[in-house]
Amino acid sequence: MRLGFFPAWRVVITPALLHVVLPQGSAGVSIDGKAIAVPDGAKSVVAVLPLAHKIQFNGTQILEKQTVGVDAFSAQEQAVAYQPKFTSAGLVGAKTAIKAAFDACAKSTSFAPNGCPQKNDTYFVNSPQWQVVGDPLQDLTISFDQDLNPFGTGHYQMEIAYQGAGSPGTHHDVSSGGYSAQMQLTASDVTVGSISAVQGLPALQRPAGASDQAAKDLVSKALQRCSTQRLQSPPDCPQQIVAAGVSNVRWTLSGDPLANATVTFDQQSGVFTVHGSFAMSASYDWLGIAETSSSFYPAYNALLLWDGQGFVLVTIQGANS
Repeated sequence: MRLGFFPAWRVVITPALLHVVLPQGSAGVSIDGKAIAVPDGAKSVVAVLPLAHKIQFNGTQILEKQTVGVDAFSAQEQAVAYQPKFTSAGLVGAKTAIKAAFDACAKSTSFAPNGCPQKNDTYFVNSPQWQVVGDPLQDLTISFDQDLNPFGTGHYQMEIAYQGAGSPGTHHDVSSGGYSAQMQLTASDVTVGSISAVQGLPALQRPAGASDQAAKDLVSKALQRCSTQRLQSPPDCPQQIVAAGVSNVRWTLSGDPLANATVTFDQQSGVFTVHGSFAMSASYDWLGIAETSSSFYPAYNALLLWDGQGFVLVTIQGANS
C-alpha cells in the first residue's frame, strides 16, 4: 500500500521481432529450449525479449540440426540467419531424385518435354528418342533460395535420335548445358518437381582424358564411313547433293579431312566440336543421266560428348566454311 505518497512506475519493454523461415519438411524450431509453432515453407514473425537468444532448428533425416545465436538487443527487428544443410542421407536422396527425374525426361517422346531441360528445334522431323550421356550429377551443387526452397544445379548432356522427313535414316543431335532441379522435401524424402535449363553456372573443366587426337581419330573413322553411304544426304554425315530425283549415289572422299581440323570445348554445354574441311564428290544418276558433282558443303562440324570414360560422337554436320 502506497498511502498516496509514492508514484507507481511501470516498466514497458518493447519486444524484438525475429523473422524466421522454415523450409518444407522441417521438424520445427525452438527458442531458448521452448518449441515455437511456426509453419513450414512460410515466413513467420516471432516476438521475443530484447536479449540474446539461442534458436534451434530441429533436424530431420534430410536436414541437419542447426543452432543459431541471435542478439535481439542490438536490433528491434531482424532476420534469423539460418541456412539449411542436407544430411548425408539427404544428399543421397537428392542425387537419387535428380537422377530419376533425368531418367524420366529421357523417356519423353517430345522434342521439348515439360519439366525437362532438353529440347530440339529441328523442323519436319518425328519420332524423337532421348538418351542421357554421362553423369548429370558430376558437378551437382545443392542450394536454397531466399524462401529456403531447395534446388540442385549442374550440367547435363543428352543425345536425341529422330527420323528426318524426306531424309531416310536416323539422325542425331545434342541438347546440353546447365540445369536447375527444383526439389520438394518431407522429413524423410526428397523429390524433384521439374528441371529447367539455366545459364551462367560455373564453367565446366575439360576432362583430363579428352585429348584432341582421340576426338580427331573418332571423327576420321566416321568420315570414312560416311563416304561409303549410298544416299544423297546421309544421316549424321556432312556431305549433301542438292537435287531432286537423284539415285544410285556413290561418294568418294579425297585427301585427309583432319589435316587442318581444330578441336574446341564449350565450357557451358560440355560439347566438343571438331571443325575442318573435306573434299567429297559424288557420282549419281539424275533423271536417268549420269552426273558427278562435289558435296554442297565443303566443311564440317563434328559434335562429340564425353561420357566419363571416352568420347561419344553424336553427329557430323555440314558447314559452309
